[in-house]
Amino acid sequence: MKISSLFFALYFVLIVLVSCQFIPTSRYLQTSVLVNNSKWYIFGGDFGNSNFTNEILNLELSSSFDISSPQWHKDQIGSFKYFFSTSCVSVDNSSIFIIGGNMYDLDQRPEDPNYYSNVYEYSLNNSSWTTPNITGIDNFKECGGLQSIIDNTGRIFLYGGVRNISGEICNKMSIFYTNNMSWLSINLTTSRTGYAATLLKGGNITYIGGRSVATYNDSSYVNMNEILIFDTNSLSWYNVTAIGDYIEGRAGHSAVLARDSKIIIYGGAKTPKARAVKPDLAMLDINVYPFKWIILNNSTVGAPSPSLTSHSATFYDDFMIITLGRFTMSGTYLNNSTYIFDTLNFKWVNTLDRSISLTAPEIITISIIAIFVVLFFIIVVVILQRSKESIKNERLSSF
Repeated sequence: MKISSLFFALYFVLIVLVSCQFIPTSRYLQTSVLVNNSKWYIFGGDFGNSNFTNEILNLELSSSFDISSPQWHKDQIGSFKYFFSTSCVSVDNSSIFIIGGNMYDLDQRPEDPNYYSNVYEYSLNNSSWTTPNITGIDNFKECGGLQSIIDNTGRIFLYGGVRNISGEICNKMSIFYTNNMSWLSINLTTSRTGYAATLLKGGNITYIGGRSVATYNDSSYVNMNEILIFDTNSLSWYNVTAIGDYIEGRAGHSAVLARDSKIIIYGGAKTPKARAVKPDLAMLDINVYPFKWIILNNSTVGAPSPSLTSHSATFYDDFMIITLGRFTMSGTYLNNSTYIFDTLNFKWVNTLDRSISLTAPEIITISIIAIFVVLFFIIVVVILQRSKESIKNERLSSF
């Protein structure tokens, strides 16, 4: 075969592969969870105009990829469609729990009443759905816009949310024990919806932002300096007032716990019409007391433009990965792209590949090590050379 023909055949195969690459449909209000710290699952969502889906997407993060071609995979499974739910992966990474939100039959109209259990379990081993038999009384079936946090003992913590029909804030806090499938209710002093929740290493959960009342005006949004904390060890609440840069109140934002116990938030909006808030990107330093807000430089290069709300975010290998969601502008303009923020160098990047993205301290350390290695080899060579010359001189002097 001629070389030109071979190149043409390879080019044709490449075009076919690229054209066959699966591209997710734009959506928002989906829920997501990272499994085995490697595979990112996306469940449900709204395609717009109340066109809900039962799709399950997944993206393998352990393999490097460029944001122009993330290798998404899709399953369409289950007899119901859903959005505005929350999700957690089990401690043994064998199943995923979908809780609350709006759930409909595949042929059910959006204006029909919601139905189904408030908790579903998706088996990762055989890709099947079951309804857990949970003891105790709780009902997050009517509540969406909340986040769930699971600890290493299998306790899922559920807080707040908003009632799907009335729009009232759900004034509840519960623990779902996955080891024995039971509920426990926790006393509340306040409640929120649309917040961002993060589990810290010591067992505390931080709740940042969101709305505290049902109305949609600026006073509805929680002051971002008012950090609500739940201690999962003592099952008690306390508040911390943060200082630092001004961060505008918002809902529908995301938060990830980065290295050195620093929380990075992104996006969010004020409703109606998903009005943009500033800044898009900020970091909460919880190593100091009181906690301190720091606005991060948000270059438009490689970043979502405009910013996103009701998106999905996860943290992997010091990268914050963001996908799907609604752009912050009038109207419902939805996103199907994926974006990557390097939390070590504080910049948006095009590739999920730590090997090409070192921090300044890492570069300095590697350079110093390299210099010492080079010097060591030079010294060794010089010593060997001098030793060789010494032996030669001793032999000559013996004659």
